[in-house]
Amino acid sequence: MDYMGGRYFFNKPEKVGLVSTETFGVPASSIRHIYVKGKDIACATAVVNGIYQDSLRIFSGKMPMAFDKFNPLHAEIMKPIMRNDKRMADVFRILEMDYSNVQKLYLPWWNMEGGMEISCRKDGGGVLVELGSRHSYQTQLMRQGVDIQGMNSVSVAGIVHTSDNKLVVGLRGGFNFPNTYYFNAGALNMTEQLKGGTATIYGTYLRTELRDEYGLSSEASRATLLSRVECHGKDRDISYVFAIRTPATFDEIRKIHGTNPHPDKHEHRFLEALDATQDAVMDFVRLFYKGAAANDSARRFEERVLLPQGAAPLIDYVSGDVAALEKFV
Repeated sequence: MDYMGGRYFFNKPEKVGLVSTETFGVPASSIRHIYVKGKDIACATAVVNGIYQDSLRIFSGKMPMAFDKFNPLHAEIMKPIMRNDKRMADVFRILEMDYSNVQKLYLPWWNMEGGMEISCRKDGGGVLVELGSRHSYQTQLMRQGVDIQGMNSVSVAGIVHTSDNKLVVGLRGGFNFPNTYYFNAGALNMTEQLKGGTATIYGTYLRTELRDEYGLSSEASRATLLSRVECHGKDRDISYVFAIRTPATFDEIRKIHGTNPHPDKHEHRFLEALDATQDAVMDFVRLFYKGAAANDSARRFEERVLLPQGAAPLIDYVSGDVAALEKFV
């Protein structure tokens, strides 16, 4: 792995699953952004929303209960309804994508305008990110191996460090990288507030990931922007990872997560406590990190793996030696 100006580049990204990782270690509040307006994604999200609402009515005629996006049976009924809607051709035309790939939409109800990184640089003791927009359908196709030039996706994630010296990791559920270990994480939602500068990247992470997935709101006492991790592959996913110190214990967090009413809590089947020591983290990475991880909806529990974008920050957090990652694969 090569080191260049604070950024680590992996020698074999196709094996490790990562292109690079850059350590920041600055206060979470010091990450700033500029929004660059590009193609109007709102047209596509509006059409998809209409498809979704009409598909829900068709679904209700087939099933006696409300649609649950985390239920495999519900998903298998809903997917062909949405993907085969004639209006999908309009969505693909608006997004300038090949309509022959419509069947590769594995979450057709995932309909959002997400962040696309244009540039990132250290600036005045903090980090300045230049953001544009992309649609979640573009992200899905890239994760399925479709190359969309000039496009990447931006995610936000957080390592929660409890008062009893545990790191919180979750085993993902649902259909997006199921049975993989990662933190509370998700695509950066480009709201009008984020575009206009009245919301921040860190604030968006707190609201849409830490609160919605774990149920935590005011439990964070100190937070840093730990790193920027860039995944290998056509999806070119870039993750900004925060480190959160909380006065809550792991058991308290697990109880809060268990009673969390938000449906996004089901993105994790359960939470696990990892001792916040170098030995414990290295043992965990050695056991579950297998390099690049495919988005395999059929992955079983006994085949669970640690996502590369989770492995690098964990090692970075306890040792600062992300070069060790290449020794595990």
